[in-house]
Amino acid sequence: MKRIVHYTTLISCILLLNSCGVPQADYDTLKEENKKLKQEILKLKKTLNDSDPEDQKKTKSYQKALSKMQEKYDPTNSVTWYSDKSSIKVNTKNYIQIYVGKKNKGKTWLGLSINYFTKKDWLFIQRIEIDVDGKTFEIEEESKGELKKKEESGGKREWIDRIVKQLEIPMIKAIASGKTVKIKFFGKDDVKEMTVTTAEKRSMQNVLKAFYELREL
Repeated sequence: MKRIVHYTTLISCILLLNSCGVPQADYDTLKEENKKLKQEILKLKKTLNDSDPEDQKKTKSYQKALSKMQEKYDPTNSVTWYSDKSSIKVNTKNYIQIYVGKKNKGKTWLGLSINYFTKKDWLFIQRIEIDVDGKTFEIEEESKGELKKKEESGGKREWIDRIVKQLEIPMIKAIASGKTVKIKFFGKDDVKEMTVTTAEKRSMQNVLKAFYELREL
């Protein structure tokens, strides 16, 4: 594109010299140069229009994936967070969702957040089981205090929020594409269950697509 602008500027200069009056021989030379420059511009434009179809496909795929994301920049840590626009934004709901974190021109990672909320007694969650069409995945604390709890909005909130390891990617993909997905919260004295909604699975699919696109940058 810069070359096109450059050549266009040269043509303008040639036309300006012509209007000022120059010797015929010089004028003929400039006229021939003008013709060559116009041909070069046409070639460059064609090259831009006929750029690699694979590159065009990648650009469209990236734009489509990111169009479904909400971005939030953290200047303190130089991280941009990406979450699906339809994801739940309040903590007074039971939900599962994933998101993407990306350092400026650096590492990209996937995050997982599972939230349990009740206005009854504490569950004191010990572990979480996710059943995907009959296949069970388990989530436990990897370090003490990873399963958090807090009194919030007149109720009790318990949740886990952590980076997804490479070995857990198949689990995330399974949840996102599963037909029937149920999450069981195993507490100290009780077990509670929730069903992952179609909207939540679609949201996870959107984030996964954005994650793979952002990893390529």
